[in-house]
Amino acid sequence: MQQSVIDAVQRGYGDGTCSEEEVALIVRVVEEGVKSWPQLLVECEQETFAFFLGERLSSLSPEDHVSTWVDGLVPADLYLALAASLGGEVATQCVVDAYHADIRAVANKFARSGLSSDEAYQMLLTHLLVPRTTGDEPKILRYSGKGLLKNWIRVTSTRLFIDMLRKQNKLQERNLSLDSEAVFDEPVAHQDLELDFLKSKYRAEFKMAFSKAVKELSSYQRNLLRQHHIGGLTLDRLATLHHVHRATIARHLAEARGLLLEHTRKFMMDELVINSGEFESMMQLIASKLEVSFSKLLHSTHHHV
Repeated sequence: MQQSVIDAVQRGYGDGTCSEEEVALIVRVVEEGVKSWPQLLVECEQETFAFFLGERLSSLSPEDHVSTWVDGLVPADLYLALAASLGGEVATQCVVDAYHADIRAVANKFARSGLSSDEAYQMLLTHLLVPRTTGDEPKILRYSGKGLLKNWIRVTSTRLFIDMLRKQNKLQERNLSLDSEAVFDEPVAHQDLELDFLKSKYRAEFKMAFSKAVKELSSYQRNLLRQHHIGGLTLDRLATLHHVHRATIARHLAEARGLLLEHTRKFMMDELVINSGEFESMMQLIASKLEVSFSKLLHSTHHHV
């Protein structure tokens, strides 16, 4: 093993020095993990894994025996979890390939009215692999390395869904629809008495039309909007999660937003009897503020999901 790996263990350990025996045990874990997933080295170098293990070693209590702790680890699973937490495309794909059936099983179990199995699956995958906020750690990094990652994913996914259902009562399109009023709450860039009048006059009608429009989207389109505007995922991260090119994701997002506005327009026309000029002014307001609405929703709900 390279000296750089040994040095990485010591750096991760921090103050003090690991004994040669402890370093040798950690090096063995590094070797086993990398041997199991050599394709991950491009995204998670062996020094990164060694540093990570050194940090974990330093957190052990004096009563813990290092050899016992190391013997209880599953090196391959711990290395994969660490690599996936870094957000690399290869590691993400490895997790999806290896644990698709396990995540899907939990998604199928909790799928309910208003939330398809595909939506539940993507939601779980996002919660496992993507930090909730800047500076947070992805949930998968909490895997301790003890026991199979497969079992940890099943248990954690189940707990995630139970927590989400508790906080939201029901997991439906309300993530989007409840903030439909934000479109009308955002201030207009300049003083416009006509738009101010429309905001107050047609708020309820817009809220109903927007909620209906959301339901007209496919589960894939709703997922993209949630993940991008509520979860804050970049186009690159979305492309990795959905296994498509970045340009494809950008096109799909644009199509989903366009359809949402188109359906909102249709349902508004069905509900209202107003002149074309007033209607177009109102739709101009909706189109210009729709992006703001999603951004506001991201800031107002990310602590609750």
